[in-house]
Order: sequence, then structure tokens, then C-alpha cells
Amino acid sequence: MIDVRAITTRALASGALRHPAIQVAAFCLLPLVLLLVDLVAGQDVRLGPLMVAGPTFAAIFCTPVCVLVVLAVAFPCAVTAAAANQQTDTRRTSRSRSSPCR
Repeated sequence: MIDVRAITTRALASGALRHPAIQVAAFCLLPLVLLLVDLVAGQDVRLGPLMVAGPTFAAIFCTPVCVLVVLAVAFPCAVTAAAANQQTDTRRTSRSRSSPCR
């Protein structure tokens, strides 16, 4: 059996989690996991807005280049989730039209 606690303790002690590539991979994994859950759960569960958490947390812990990499992964995930939940409708409704000002 794998001892996860021992592995994480060793990783924290060795500073492996401070390596930029590992941080980018971890923060890129967040929107991908949320996209997977969003697609599997159907239209009743919408996790697209939570996908901004990946770049947000990356901005706290990573360099600006790492944040751009995470954003490059999160943006297509959010667009895909919106398309799967049919939230990309850009048609104007009668309520959104207003009369011009005179």
C-alpha cells in the first residue's frame, strides 16, 4: 500500500513542491479536473466559474510566466465548459434592447 502521508512529507521537506514546473502542473491540473467533473456531471452542475481559481492561485505562488501558462490552460477549459452547458448564447433578447436616448 502507498503511504501518501510519507510521500507528501518527503516532498515538502525536500522543497520539490517549490519547483516551478511542479507548481505549474498542479495549478494547470485544477481547471482540467473541474472541466472533467463539469462534463461528467451534466448541465445541473456548472463549475465553469470556478476555473478562474487556477490562475488566481498561480498568481499568488508563481511567476508571471507561470500564471500565463496556467491561464492558457484555464481559458479553453472555461470556454469548453460554457459550450457544454449551453451558456455561450450571444443572441439579444427583447429585454436587453433599449430605446435610443433622445
